[in-house]
Amino acid sequence: PFFFFFFFFFFFFFFFFFFFFFFFFFFFFFFFFFFFFFFFFFFFFFFFFLGGENPLLGFWFWKKKPPQKTPRGPKKKSPKRGEGKKKKNPPPPKKKKGGKNLAKPKNPWVGEKKGGGG
Repeated sequence: PFFFFFFFFFFFFFFFFFFFFFFFFFFFFFFFFFFFFFFFFFFFFFFFFLGGENPLLGFWFWKKKPPQKTPRGPKKKSPKRGEGKKKKNPPPPKKKKGGKNLAKPKNPWVGEKKGGGG
């Protein structure tokens, strides 16, 4: 009797679980396929009309990003306090024309124009 009860319990257990599993899986797959086909046809016709009777072109248009603004480069920072505008190409420093070297004696044989002679 115990063995029979054990077998009956297992049979009832498996029957109950298999019944409910098949029941729920049936509904799960039914709704899954229903929504799958619904969305498939919806997107197909959406791309069909978007691409002018060409769903691939419609998909391409739908996937395309809007054009971005052309980048203008980084913003130039304003000079901080105490820093003036620095010249990009400053002129070279002027050479000072020094006075005549008095230690060098004048040559008396150069012409009168140059002021030769004592």
